[in-house]
Amino acid sequence: VGFDVHIITSLEVANLIEDSDTGADGRFLSLPAEVPFKVIRIAAEALFERVDLVFDAMTKMCSEIYTRSKSNKRRLAQYNNVFTNLVTPELSLLGVKCWSISYGKLVGRESDFYYEKLRGFEGLYEAYETVYGLMLVLIGGLTARRQDEVKKLKSGHCLLPNTNPWLEENALTLYSLRFPGGKTGHAEDRQILSIPITSLIAKAIWKLQEFNDKFVELKLLKPGGPLFFSIARRSLETYKFTVKDYNHYLDVACDYSESAIIKLEDGIERRFYIRQHQLRRFLAMAFFWSAGFDGLEILRYFLGHADVRHLYRYVTECLSGEVLRTVKVDKIVDSIINGKDDLVNIEIVKSYLSQKFGCADVIAMSENSMVEEYGYLLDNGLVTTNVPITTVGEKRRIHDEITALVTSHKLKLEPEFLSYDADEESNRLGFRLVLKLEFL
Repeated sequence: VGFDVHIITSLEVANLIEDSDTGADGRFLSLPAEVPFKVIRIAAEALFERVDLVFDAMTKMCSEIYTRSKSNKRRLAQYNNVFTNLVTPELSLLGVKCWSISYGKLVGRESDFYYEKLRGFEGLYEAYETVYGLMLVLIGGLTARRQDEVKKLKSGHCLLPNTNPWLEENALTLYSLRFPGGKTGHAEDRQILSIPITSLIAKAIWKLQEFNDKFVELKLLKPGGPLFFSIARRSLETYKFTVKDYNHYLDVACDYSESAIIKLEDGIERRFYIRQHQLRRFLAMAFFWSAGFDGLEILRYFLGHADVRHLYRYVTECLSGEVLRTVKVDKIVDSIINGKDDLVNIEIVKSYLSQKFGCADVIAMSENSMVEEYGYLLDNGLVTTNVPITTVGEKRRIHDEITALVTSHKLKLEPEFLSYDADEESNRLGFRLVLKLEFL
């Protein structure tokens, strides 16, 4: 094949290491919290304020039959003439002034005027790209699906039940997302899965399905196809929704919402452009931060992870030490004060605390609960305390003690993964939480 085998003789470990790429990944593995929160909020606002106007206008534009012209100027003039006829007062109020801002002197993102006009919603096509990107952020962020799973959602089949969530009669309906699992089954026959979703996501999907249905009626799309599709700016033809399109719409959404500016190692500032895997990881970490270890099984089901070890690495490898330490401390304290026996060696820790505080057992109450429970006895001298009752809540002695032990690495909470037989034909991997003690 033309490969020089003699070059192998010059290879040594030293020069291999020297030539290896040790640079950091150009994309962040996890999202700074302010990035998804801001973009998802703006996406939710756009769903209620802009989707109908933009989608209706795009449908009308694409319903026209255009004569094919090789001249971009003639085509632009033709599009603008059609656009002028379909402009409504509501669309003008939204800020839309022309078919597209990416023609003539404003080609692509080289000009700062492009971004000003983009955020002003001046071009209908760019407004469509923006809304589409925001819907991808909303759905991708709050369902935590893999990018390929979002791409393969089927219009009319992905929402369960397939009823209009915007109607008052369906306000209390519990909706689910139906999708082919990204890593279950095989490439030609993926397992069909479903997860619960919020009404906000159901409403976003319904709007996209209505948009899709209109193009099916115009015979610009085939029925029963993917929920997401792309529209060419120059030809107004529909085509398959690709990964490149997916990322482009996310980029436009970030430009529109002005996602956070990040200073890179070389001192240059760049806008943070979100990718779907980052949205998926962010929701997983946020769920773990709020629900802790108690929610790992739920999170595994929601994300579609088969291996709990993979899930644990997935949600913890990018958490800062402080966040992970907080989750562990909260779990230990919760088990202690609520009398749970869900942690191995929890009784040893409780015994240590009891000896340290000179008490028979460890309980925890708020200051108000202490006053309500023991106030009468204290006021009448029937019981005594060695510290004023008003300082009990302030000292938070149990939480502070556990925090100090975990911070100093004298007390560790780690999962221990166990293999067990779920049935005769399969073998599942579970876990238990073990406290490792180095302070006795």
